[in-house]
Amino acid sequence: MRPRDSNARRARPTESARPLPSGPRRRLGHLRARSVRARGDLLVHLSCLLFIRQLAEESRTNAYENKCSIINKDHVVDAAKVILKKCRG
Repeated sequence: MRPRDSNARRARPTESARPLPSGPRRRLGHLRARSVRARGDLLVHLSCLLFIRQLAEESRTNAYENKCSIINKDHVVDAAKVILKKCRG
C-alpha cells in the first residue's frame, strides 16, 4: 500500500452518493408518492387526449368515405367501435 500524504485531500463522494439522514429520507418518500400520483393523473389525461384525437381522425375519415361534409353521430359511433377494437389488442 502507498503511504498517504498528509497534505493530500481525501476525495469526498458527490452529494447524490451520500446517504441521506433518516428525516429527509422520510420526507422524500412522501414527495415521491405525491409525484407518482401527479404523473398518474397526467398519464390518464394524456391517454384521454390521444383517444379523442384518434376518434376525431377516424370520424373524419368515415365522413369522407360517406361523402359527407359534416361529421355526425353515426360516424363517431363507428369510429369508436374501430378504435376500441384496436385498444383491446
